[in-house]
Amino acid sequence: MKLGVLDWGIGGIDAWRRLTRALPGHDYVYVSDAGFTPYGKVAPALLCARVQQLAERMAVDALVIACNAASTIIDELDLAIPVVGVIAPGIRLVEMLGIPTIGIMGGERTIAAGIHERAFTNAGRRVVAVACQPLSAHVEAGRLDGPEVLRDLVPRLAELGGVDATLLACTHYPALLPVLTRLAPTMRWLDPIDLLVHECATRWPLIDDRRGTSRVSTTGSPDAMRAASQAAFGVALDIVNLL
Repeated sequence: MKLGVLDWGIGGIDAWRRLTRALPGHDYVYVSDAGFTPYGKVAPALLCARVQQLAERMAVDALVIACNAASTIIDELDLAIPVVGVIAPGIRLVEMLGIPTIGIMGGERTIAAGIHERAFTNAGRRVVAVACQPLSAHVEAGRLDGPEVLRDLVPRLAELGGVDATLLACTHYPALLPVLTRLAPTMRWLDPIDLLVHECATRWPLIDDRRGTSRVSTTGSPDAMRAASQAAFGVALDIVNLL
């Protein structure tokens, strides 16, 4: 099976890595669309058209959208293949754990769409949703700590006071867990990617012991993606430019 993984940048590399470890027999195509406007800043109709275009170009059997901003428009896509995103696993994770008061850290598009917040509020949970748009840019630049990161992070952490746990609603944010846990050591940080991987394994189980292939592409700079992936996730990549 050929499985596609799509993100605007390197956040989805963590999901791709966990998928390839859990399901090594599939063939993978990862695309970082860093040469396009950040997905969190794109109007929904344009974002939908862009994701549709890339998904068709990837020519895969199923698609994992490893980006919360792009996951907000999954229902608008018209593709002939199964598509899964990262928002639904995050919602299910909070439901499974029974968190009464939940914080959400995500980019502007994700928070503005309100998909997490409506699901949690409808289930009777108290929600504190915080837009943290600059954080993904820091991760893309390989900045995981230091004055610039703290300037953007500390005020947003202050908004999360009183929550029982916080959902990382951006696939870039797991790269910041060392600084997050240092600044908020009692906070329970929830990363939905393991649940996403589990659900993919259930939906598309391996049928033999073959070793699959992986191809990583970007519409942006391969050198920049290579450096950022190494800094954020410790992953050395062979990357080709997707022209």
